[in-house]
Amino acid sequence: MERDTNERMPMRHRYLNVILTINAALLACVVLGVNAPGLSTPAMASESVLQPEGGLVSAGEQRKQMIAELRALNNKIERLETKLDKELRVIITKMPKVEVSGD
Repeated sequence: MERDTNERMPMRHRYLNVILTINAALLACVVLGVNAPGLSTPAMASESVLQPEGGLVSAGEQRKQMIAELRALNNKIERLETKLDKELRVIITKMPKVEVSGD
């Protein structure tokens, strides 16, 4: 039985060495900042968000733009409401055939 354990030890050592080597390589990649192509860290992702003018987007500026857009939409809706409140004149240019069923 003692012989059986001694024969398995080298296999366990190899497995442990392989796992430790892979772990060390991955840790080195993290420390050196090496990323797989197409992957980015959250800091890199936030740096890549650009405004059309080329500057970085700030949350405050983004909110101001959204508020301005909402105000513009509000004005358009108010104009539509005032038009709909008035009398609407409808001109029918083409009338479909009317079929009366004889019940």
